[in-house]
Amino acid sequence: MTDRAFLMEAGAWAEAFRRAAGRSRDTGCCRKRRVAIHTEDTAALLPALFGAWSAGVETVLAGDALPGTLARMRRAAIVEPGVDMAALDMAAFAKDSKSGSGLLAVEAPLAIDTAASAPLPLFGPLSDEAVLCSLFTSGSTGEAKRVPKRLGQLFFETEGVARALHETGMTFDMPTVAVSTVTAQHIYGILFRALLALVEPQLMADSPRTHFPEALAARMEALAEGGRRILLVSSPAHLGRFTEPELFARSRASIVGVTSSAGPLSDDAARSARLAFGHWPLEVLGSTETGGIARRMRKFADPEFEVDAEENLARSLGAAIVTPAWRPMPGVDIGVAVSDRTETAESIEPRTPAVAKEGVGRIALKARHLAERGWTIGDDAVRLERNAAAPLFTLLGRADRIAKIEGKRVALAEVEAVLLATGCFKVAKVFAVSRGERLFTHSAITEDPALRDELAAVVVPTAEMKRRFLSLGKNAALVDVRRTLLERFSPVVIPKRWRFVERMPVNAQGKTTRAALASLFDPRRPEWLLVRDERTESVRSIEVELALSPNLIWFRGHFPELPILPGVAQLLLAKEALEEFAGDDPFVRTRLASGVSAVKNLKFKSITYPGMQMHLRLEFDAATHTSTSPLRVKFAWLRSEASKKPADAPALLPHSLGTLEFSAPEPG
Repeated sequence: MTDRAFLMEAGAWAEAFRRAAGRSRDTGCCRKRRVAIHTEDTAALLPALFGAWSAGVETVLAGDALPGTLARMRRAAIVEPGVDMAALDMAAFAKDSKSGSGLLAVEAPLAIDTAASAPLPLFGPLSDEAVLCSLFTSGSTGEAKRVPKRLGQLFFETEGVARALHETGMTFDMPTVAVSTVTAQHIYGILFRALLALVEPQLMADSPRTHFPEALAARMEALAEGGRRILLVSSPAHLGRFTEPELFARSRASIVGVTSSAGPLSDDAARSARLAFGHWPLEVLGSTETGGIARRMRKFADPEFEVDAEENLARSLGAAIVTPAWRPMPGVDIGVAVSDRTETAESIEPRTPAVAKEGVGRIALKARHLAERGWTIGDDAVRLERNAAAPLFTLLGRADRIAKIEGKRVALAEVEAVLLATGCFKVAKVFAVSRGERLFTHSAITEDPALRDELAAVVVPTAEMKRRFLSLGKNAALVDVRRTLLERFSPVVIPKRWRFVERMPVNAQGKTTRAALASLFDPRRPEWLLVRDERTESVRSIEVELALSPNLIWFRGHFPELPILPGVAQLLLAKEALEEFAGDDPFVRTRLASGVSAVKNLKFKSITYPGMQMHLRLEFDAATHTSTSPLRVKFAWLRSEASKKPADAPALLPHSLGTLEFSAPEPG
């Protein structure tokens, strides 16, 4: 998009917002001038933002446009039916609006004259102090909160981002495209995907969000062949999936850098990114409230790997990595909040004796882009050190991640660190469940009346731990892990609930929320793990293994004296397995949204009882797709039965099989 096209489109949007605000006043509802905006298209988002700001309308960027999100925004009085407006993603908002209590729609300008002879629209100056943009926290530790931002905050921080990139050697002296796996609907995305392109003349924002490895590789290859340089804006959740470096071989020379935010980046994910893209990710630490506050970049412990890591791939995969301390982003001053001035010899300012230059405490921040003019006290505990170059700090965990279980306090981050140190898990997340809390939201599910305060753990097992879990069962596989935990913690704070998963659930911002973790304990969901996912030129075959726990809700009441897994539950679970393990395929995802249209060749060969070790196989066409072709998935449930000879692999006996068909969605 050229400068002229951008200005013309922003002007058209400004006029559209003024007309919408006028219609709102005509109905007698004009208490607010606020618009809810959602889109995956950055090229559409930027002009709409500037159009709204020019019209004096506050923009609210939600992570999605689902009816539930709008309902939460209404409960918090962020948007009000008939008062506020919605724009861009009208298809998503429309479902909510049909009820008669929806938002006032602001239709996108249709025809915009970008000819050189067309007069440019007139824009007045935008105030640095105007609070015209609101974002939402990820909700990773509770309900998402609205965070209003002054325009000055956004642009001061964008300038700091540009300085940080230049300091690490990412220069944009040639046309460069910011390709992204994250949405622009949150602070990291809007800064790196959208606003950065306005302060770097040679940097362009890529319109779509591309987060599947094959699609990202194709997009980056096309840009490289077109002579463009590439800046990859990503997150730990996505970088951890790019485990095939050869996918990006053709575009690697065109990549100028990689950035990562929205969560901690593991050593494995950092190494995968280095081998795939030729650069260590610049990790940015921050939050919606504070923006980016610090950065770091890993490196190989042995410098020789920095030269030939791609050529010696096998050796690089096991090479030691150095993880440096965090250092502040440009323009950010860091301190620690201490309880009294006697804990440190020197305070930063006489007026703020509780903030010190070094030591241990809650992080204290001062920067032009922060809401407070003075010191802002954050939620993370840090150990801060000063050196000649710049202050450096180590994260000690979030202050709000301290749980109290049966009267004993425990740092959730510390439990996670011990779990990872066992070498049994790739990722570990721990959260607290309070006595009487409704962990599950479905009305048909009642909580255990004996529920007490306890910890729950969700873990991604290593290959060896996965094998032990599938062959021995959960309790036996966790014996050594629990023993290690007991060396550090009291028995009452050892996690009592466990879930083994293939990958952590993440939202569009790449965050793993507590609600998503809790949903994994829903007794309607089996605890299954992937055994095989193979693709040929035309067929994709997936196999998962699970033990049918007696706690599965499908066994309740069917039948009271002899519980069995109903046939309809087997069909539903086959569909859910397809969503979980093949949902990365856009064609599959689109067809699943339409629901099952037919069940064919259905056969039940045996009764399925609680406690059985089962395999579920799924097979479908992965190549020949048209806009109207259905998705046909062959499924087979098989029982794992030990062989009479101990050395032989377990036999797989058939239980049920059939074909699920999903039709193409209706046009429009």
